[in-house]
Amino acid sequence: IEKPEFCPCCHEKLITIGPNIFCTNPACRDKVINQITYFASRNCMNIEGVRDKTSAQLYDDCGVRKISDIYLLTREKLEKLEGFKDKKIENLLSSIEKSKNCELANFLDAISIDGVGEKTSKDLAKKFETLDNVMRATYEELVAIDDIGPIIAKNIVSYFADQNNLDEIKNLLQRGIKIKVPEKKVIDTSNF
Repeated sequence: IEKPEFCPCCHEKLITIGPNIFCTNPACRDKVINQITYFASRNCMNIEGVRDKTSAQLYDDCGVRKISDIYLLTREKLEKLEGFKDKKIENLLSSIEKSKNCELANFLDAISIDGVGEKTSKDLAKKFETLDNVMRATYEELVAIDDIGPIIAKNIVSYFADQNNLDEIKNLLQRGIKIKVPEKKVIDTSNF
C-alpha cells in the first residue's frame, strides 16, 4: 500500500508523525467537520444532535468554519438544513445554549489540544482549577503532573502559545461560554 502524500479532502501535503499521517491545513473541510463533531460530543460540550452528518451540514450550509461559529447559529440558518424542522432546530439551539455553562475539564477536552483527552483534561482541571491557570502553566508544572509526559506537556504549552488558538478561545468566551470554577470546600474547624 502506497502512503498518501496529499490530503484527499483539501489536497494539502500530509505530514507523518510516527505511524500516523496528518493534514496540517486548519481549514481542511474534513478536519473542521471532525473538530465540530468532537467539540459537540457528550464528553466535551455535550451539544445533542451534532454528529458527523449534522457537522457536515453546518460546515457546508451554515458557514461553520471553526468551533466558535457554532455559537453564531440562528433559527434562520438552521431552517435551510435538510431534515431540520421546528422541533429539531429548537432542540439544537437549546442544547447549544446549555453548553455555554461547562466544566473546565470538558472545555479543555473540547478544544482538541493534541494528545489531551478526557483523563488529561480532568487532571489539568483538578491541578490548575481555572482556564487562565492552565493557559499560563509552564512545561515544568505540566510534566510534574502524573501521566503528563514531555510530549503532552510540550503540546499544551505550544497550543496556548499559538495566537490562532488564543483567538478561538477568546471567541468562544465572547460568545457566551462560561467555565465553572470549582467551589472551594470549607472545613468547619470550630469543633476542634
